[in-house]
Amino acid sequence: MSRVLDRGLFILGPELEALEREFSQAFDIPHAAGVGSGTDALTLALEASGAITPGEEHEVITSALSAAFTPLAICRAGAVPRFVDVDHSTLQISASLITQCIGGKTRAIIPVHLYGHAGDILQIIRQARNIA
Repeated sequence: MSRVLDRGLFILGPELEALEREFSQAFDIPHAAGVGSGTDALTLALEASGAITPGEEHEVITSALSAAFTPLAICRAGAVPRFVDVDHSTLQISASLITQCIGGKTRAIIPVHLYGHAGDILQIIRQARNIA
């Protein structure tokens, strides 16, 4: 951190390149890319998936309880956010309601994990497999 502060290279630069290289090695993946924000990460993930075709009004399911940045990322990728209510006991996206929202235009699910709790990710993955 001190090298970054000393150099004043807060965007790109050798420290980011080293982080990307070390991250990809740690997870045994061919590439890693640092981005400026979580919104950028979500947008790029949707775009890289190839599931979203801008102009086709494809939908991405997400939690109704989230910051504005989640639907913003969905819109930036060219899709329409489809909000699902939360489970009242956990305040996480309701896995049981996701099934009711999956339709012909659904292309992805972005769960939002809040307050130190995760949604029922195994159930969400099972439901994501039902997306055409």
